[in-house]
Order: sequence, then C-alpha cells, then structure tokens
Amino acid sequence: MSDKVTFSLDTRQMLADLQRLDGDASGALKDGAMAGGMVIQTGMKRRITQGGKTGQMYKRGKSRTHQASAPGEAPASDTGALANSIETRISKSSPDYAESETGPTVEYGGMLEYGTSRVKARPYARPTLDEDADLIQDAMRRALEHALKRAMS
Repeated sequence: MSDKVTFSLDTRQMLADLQRLDGDASGALKDGAMAGGMVIQTGMKRRITQGGKTGQMYKRGKSRTHQASAPGEAPASDTGALANSIETRISKSSPDYAESETGPTVEYGGMLEYGTSRVKARPYARPTLDEDADLIQDAMRRALEHALKRAMS
C-alpha cells in the first residue's frame, strides 16, 4: 500500500488470560488489530465520500459537475477510485503482538493526505485517527473480548 496508517495492539493482560486458557492469543490479537483497522478504513472512506465540500466546482462533460474539496477538507470523491482503494491487512504479527495497516493503494492517496508543492493537503487519515480513536479502541476491545469468550467456552 502507498501511504498507510499503522495501528498497533499490545494487550499483555488479555494475552496472559488467553495463554492461561490455552486460547489462540495470536489469532485474538490479529482479530483485534483487524477490527481497529476496519474502523479506520470505514472512517477514511466516509470522510472522502460524504459530507459537504466547499471547493471549486468543475464541469464534467455536458451535464455533470463535480465540487472539489477545499484545502483542509477530506478529498471530494469524483470517480470513487481513492475510497475504493482503501484496504486493511495484518502487516505484522507474533504470539504477543499484532499490527494492521490501513491505506489506499492508489499512488495519489498520500499526495492528497499530506499535500504537495502545488496542492494543499486534503487529510482523511489523520482526522479519522483523531476523531474516531474511541471507536477504534472499542472495536479492538470487543474483538478481544469475543476471543476471550470463545477461549473460555
């Protein structure tokens, strides 16, 4: 993936509980990291595809117009390519650690997030992490609790 957001999950107490129960701790940590990553993915896509944009209006063909995003707003979706390219995967894992990676596969994703010398930033990843941090942590916690319940049954 080009420019990505990394979210780490290190839950030593839950790992100890899973190991005591002979549970699959590595799988549980991956589930938690993936759950957090999916919340990030959803938030990034939502910021791109929804919400009012206040940038310049462009004509597309004879009857279609597109309203761009202004600097500082999340990118405005035109073709859907950026939002559709955002994916989540497990990037690293070990028996006591899991990390997911979320980001676009299109090359211009990072250019929009951070800006260039010619185009000001249209961030969508950082606002997701900042504004959805509680949702991300809740999703990870629920996934780990579910894994603990599975291990205890």
